Amino acid sequence: MPQEVNSVTMRTVDLTRSQIHDLKRVGFWWSDYEPALLHPREYVDQAWDPSERDLAITYLEQCYYLTWIACGYSWCRFGCWGGKSWHEMGHGEYTDGVWLFPEGFLHYVRHHAVKPPADFLEHMRKMNFRVS
Repeated sequence: MPQEVNSVTMRTVDLTRSQIHDLKRVGFWWSDYEPALLHPREYVDQAWDPSERDLAITYLEQCYYLTWIACGYSWCRFGCWGGKSWHEMGHGEYTDGVWLFPEGFLHYVRHHAVKPPADFLEHMRKMNFRVS
């Protein structure tokens, strides 16, 4: 059921561990704890069509917030903490029912021209950039 958080309606979903495990993962980045993961710079695409990027941002904003908290607040892998709040990077995860991504993934798309992987972007296109 949608709930209002900071005057923004947030759609939430409560999934089991098994359901979460079955989701495709995107936007989980390299860190000292997970050095095998890619760095977001691998997905930067300054030539990405701005209108499609805006549609992708809107799509990500429509996704469902998982009602459990992950491993604490994240940080920007590009180091842009000047003026950025911990809340923008977040500590939770979102899903559209097929894909799972950390709260901060939206920051990378919006501020660093990180283009989602082709299979996730194709999924968004097939959904007409609307989360059901």
